[in-house]
Amino acid sequence: MFLTIVGIVLIVVGVILLIIGILVWQDRNKAKNKAKNIKAYETSSVADIVDIYSQLGDGLDGQYVGNVVELSGTIRSESPLKAEHSGQEVVYYHASVQHEYEESSIIKERDKDGKETEKEVTIADTEMVSSNKKYAQSYLEDASGAKILIDLRDSQMHITASLDEYRKEAPKGFVPSYGKQGSTKRYHYTEYVIPNNSPLYVLGQVAEKNGEVAIVAPKKDTKVDFIVSTSSEKELLESIEANAKETSGSALFIGITGLVLTVIGILLV
Repeated sequence: MFLTIVGIVLIVVGVILLIIGILVWQDRNKAKNKAKNIKAYETSSVADIVDIYSQLGDGLDGQYVGNVVELSGTIRSESPLKAEHSGQEVVYYHASVQHEYEESSIIKERDKDGKETEKEVTIADTEMVSSNKKYAQSYLEDASGAKILIDLRDSQMHITASLDEYRKEAPKGFVPSYGKQGSTKRYHYTEYVIPNNSPLYVLGQVAEKNGEVAIVAPKKDTKVDFIVSTSSEKELLESIEANAKETSGSALFIGITGLVLTVIGILLV
């Protein structure tokens, strides 16, 4: 009976690990596909894209859709944003604050003799105080001197944190959700930005948006991700390939472990 129970537990754990391994492998495939697409496209000139649009876009009533292109230049906005935490001038930011706290509560337990006792326990928890994303209308300008609108909203952003720190003070106006038995540990402030007038790598599709040519998220049938990165193409590619290699090893280890546990469990049942 005991071995049967152990076997069932091993099967359940093994199947869970197999599923996790498959999901991690899918992430690996996405990273490999992303790297393949970055390698597949040569960097285009913004001036050439604008010229093609001026010749072909007229008379299409906003329905113009061009090719998937790779661009590299400087991102600029005439109306930049002020990042929420750092205050720097940006075309995009994602700022968040998370509250980390502890809360005490009394639980009742019974000992082996059936006697009821009370015990105080402290539970650590978190709550999101705020999470804000904002975009400024911005244009990429390259060495050709031409510029093109970049619709950042649906892009996969490869950007680094401009702020990642813990503070004791709460954001202005915030009231913790815990009761009298709670106490604040700290607040986690994070911020990711694309600075105004900064270098930017873009892989996306040319299309008309609000009456002008822009780079937008590629249509699904292209099987190309809309990528925006503050790193260079070379740095981005190295990072994605390293991630794909790492997830390959993790997926195989988790999957094989799950398979072994499942087989052992089946033999024990």
